[in-house]
Amino acid sequence: MILRKLISLLALALPGLAHAQPAPIKTLLITGHNNHNWQYTSRLHEQTLEATGRFDVDVTDAPWTDLADAAKLKQYQLFVLDYNDLGDPKPWGDAGRANFAAAVRAGAGVASIHSANNAFKGWEDYEKMHVLVWREKSSHGKFHEFQVDLVDREHPIARGLPASFTTRDELYHGLLHKLNTSFSLLAQATSSTESGGSGAVEPMALTTKFGQGRIFATPLGHVWTGTDETKVSITTPGFKTLMTRGAEWAATGEVTLPADWADTRTHNILTPDEAAQGWTLLFDGTSSDAWRSFNKPNFPDDGWKVEGGTLRRQKGQAGGDLITREQYGDFEFAADWLATPGANSGVIYRVAEGRQFPWQTGMEMQILDDAGHPDGKKPKTRAGTLYDIYATSVDVARPAGQWNQARIVARGTRIQHYLNGFLVVDTDLAGEDYKAAHAASKWPGMKEFATQAKGHIALQEHGDEVWFRNIKVRRLEAAPASVGAPSHSAATPTAKDRIGWIDRVQTLNDRLDAPLKAGGPRPEIVFIGDSITEGWLGDGAKVWEQRYATRHAINLGIGGDQTQHVLHRLQNGHIERLKALAAATLAPRAFVVMIGTNNSNGNDNTAPEIADGIVAITRELRAALPRTPVLLLNIFPRGDQPNPQREKNTEASRLAASALAKDAMVTTLDLSKTFLEADGTLTKPIMPDALHLSEAGYQRWAEAMEPTLQLLFTNPE
Repeated sequence: MILRKLISLLALALPGLAHAQPAPIKTLLITGHNNHNWQYTSRLHEQTLEATGRFDVDVTDAPWTDLADAAKLKQYQLFVLDYNDLGDPKPWGDAGRANFAAAVRAGAGVASIHSANNAFKGWEDYEKMHVLVWREKSSHGKFHEFQVDLVDREHPIARGLPASFTTRDELYHGLLHKLNTSFSLLAQATSSTESGGSGAVEPMALTTKFGQGRIFATPLGHVWTGTDETKVSITTPGFKTLMTRGAEWAATGEVTLPADWADTRTHNILTPDEAAQGWTLLFDGTSSDAWRSFNKPNFPDDGWKVEGGTLRRQKGQAGGDLITREQYGDFEFAADWLATPGANSGVIYRVAEGRQFPWQTGMEMQILDDAGHPDGKKPKTRAGTLYDIYATSVDVARPAGQWNQARIVARGTRIQHYLNGFLVVDTDLAGEDYKAAHAASKWPGMKEFATQAKGHIALQEHGDEVWFRNIKVRRLEAAPASVGAPSHSAATPTAKDRIGWIDRVQTLNDRLDAPLKAGGPRPEIVFIGDSITEGWLGDGAKVWEQRYATRHAINLGIGGDQTQHVLHRLQNGHIERLKALAAATLAPRAFVVMIGTNNSNGNDNTAPEIADGIVAITRELRAALPRTPVLLLNIFPRGDQPNPQREKNTEASRLAASALAKDAMVTTLDLSKTFLEADGTLTKPIMPDALHLSEAGYQRWAEAMEPTLQLLFTNPE
């Protein structure tokens, strides 16, 4: 998955600049697996780079898929490595490795951070890039404060910097110079015996070359999952400056960034896309007009202050809670927040007045310095939680003094919290799971808690200093019901509870946005499905390039998705964009849908339920673009021999086809015989794992489907 970021280019036109700034460096940050807290580090590295105005960063949480696309890699000048294959290995695959090495050899730069040098034991190209790698005899002392000394003061990365900086981190020792690759030492530090270190001077940053590509590598930046104190390692000024300047040099061979890292972005504005999507600023950096005191008509005289482009809650002053002047029912709210050491606050929503406190009626997304406040020791009261009801699904809150990006989506009874790019809470207030979590919380005695269909949004006053910026909101339409879908899991739109899934959905939304932004070309086909569909861009990439790239086809496949996840995707971005394409006369000529095999695992769903999910997806597409035909493929066979799961999928496909038989714009097609041998077996050359297709399998799919596509294209829309 490649996560496309919308960045502001206003920073490149700041007043007073004597020369036009160079174009941002197109960067791919490679993450998605690490035995460290990659969810936290990857998004903070992304922000650290983009804040300089020098980088345009995409993030891949699925390099095993994205690196297989050699053509796409050619757009990148820089790869940032925040990945290793320790723990539960997720290898990149032969194509991914080869494409990555070829791109660097051809001139793309690499910035490698901390435990990326642990990865890929025995892959010589990778080990040559890193020079010094963590292997069996490598180690480190305890997390502690130490001084990093710059060695080569004339190197572009170090030129103009102080001779040293102080950081708090884990200090590697015993890194292996396995292949005797030449390198230049940029920085070093003494690994003290008091900290459990080697007592020697250890390398902290180096540079080298691999083919035409420049490499910057540092073992700094240790953040361990579940250990708040280690999060500061990548927030120190010295680390941010070294990392960003090292990345710029790796990409360009030059360094233009200043000696002190700074955030050059313009805040408290709406992008054109946000304005078009209905967002409204609740704070423009100068005015508090959108806010007033809870239970009072005006903005408070004390306790809250507009200062330096932030809305600041001042410690030790009265002032009470702020609320929006307007009320919101179904909405999406976003804000950046910064907690000072030990601070506690929150965003409380669907708040009714006339009570003593906003939290008597409204739900709260917690704001907290997790490391410095007692609530940080309890999972259900840490930053990002649905306060005292649900813990966050992933630990991505940033330490005191750092900006966090929060987002709340409230639509009907569905409540979602996002923190720093990850979906961390997702619940349905009408569901049994929520009812049980609520019963175990502090809230059962508050009879009006979470009962309001609409209300104000509040910023909580808890006596501590907290800053806010980029506060915005948009109203949402009520969640549409799937046309004719019964109420069970396969037909109930559901976001997937998996790290990175929301980002992958956004990547697919970006694919749909691309022809609209470019004014074409029209995509002939939109493929919708799970990993089998997504695999067109992996093992099926060569066939895709030959048959569908020239037709500007769009792939909307995500591995592991069930029908309910596809329904959620459709209702939360895909349909909106498909309608926009149609309005611009860029509607696809056909949809190809193949989904349902993941619903058939174990007791997840029955055949009729799977059929309901397939039908709901098809009807969503038909309702959105009634003139675009749908080619609905039977669920592909799975398992090397005939088995009950195959039979369930066959029955689900039959039931779905029967339910849609009267719709002339839906064509069903069974390709099972395309993949099966005469005795009903699946062979490894076609489906190596008896589920996913090989290149030969994708070739068979394309050849078998093409005559039906041609018939659809020749029929009038």
